[in-house]
Amino acid sequence: MSKVFIEITAGDDAENQKIAAQWKKISDFVSKKGIEYGLSSANAAELTEDDKGILRDLVEGDPALMGDAKTALVEPPANPILGKLVIDLNDSKCPKTSANFRALCTGEKGKGKESGKPLHYLNSVIHRLVPGVLFQGGDFVKGTGAAGESIYGLKFKDEKEGLKIKHSGLGDVGMANGGKDSNSSQFYISLCDDPLTKLDGKHVVFGKVVQGLDVLPKIASFAGDKDGFPRVPLRITSCGIEK
Repeated sequence: MSKVFIEITAGDDAENQKIAAQWKKISDFVSKKGIEYGLSSANAAELTEDDKGILRDLVEGDPALMGDAKTALVEPPANPILGKLVIDLNDSKCPKTSANFRALCTGEKGKGKESGKPLHYLNSVIHRLVPGVLFQGGDFVKGTGAAGESIYGLKFKDEKEGLKIKHSGLGDVGMANGGKDSNSSQFYISLCDDPLTKLDGKHVVFGKVVQGLDVLPKIASFAGDKDGFPRVPLRITSCGIEK
């Protein structure tokens, strides 16, 4: 089996960058003037709760530090990178499906003939998230789950051996489809310990998450509305061959 990886990041890229820039500005301020203003440390990441109260007043009173934020930032922002999922591909039983997924992780095939979009998961979104069941991504054409494209063309047929593989539980990786022989670039990953037996024989199960299972609950925590859209953007911000 060969291995690939996808890294998932939460939030809007521009917003994440803005928050990081604001925190750097506040950290620099604490480093230079924190002790002068009565803080117990010149390291913004090591402040006590009392320190944070003082810092909050300072930030709220300084437009340059506050920026256009609704609340004062007084502690390090959460890391937007949720983590990396390493996936074992079943090359022996699903060679065509595995080759498709691997190439879409590397982007080696260039642009799609049908969509004109890069055949690459990089910066594509997780468009469907059903907590306790699965999350789905891979639509780099429209980002809604309405499209996709494989390295073989718009769609390709199910591999019979892949349809025989039964779901086993958490971390199963399968091809999302719209019916028989309609595989493209969309995939799903199981978020539940129990096997998704209702999908057996209907979807090609071609891989398994072997590292990063602890990332799956983090992804599930961003479940949103009843239609399955995550409550904040979830994006694949890095992907490729796992060495």
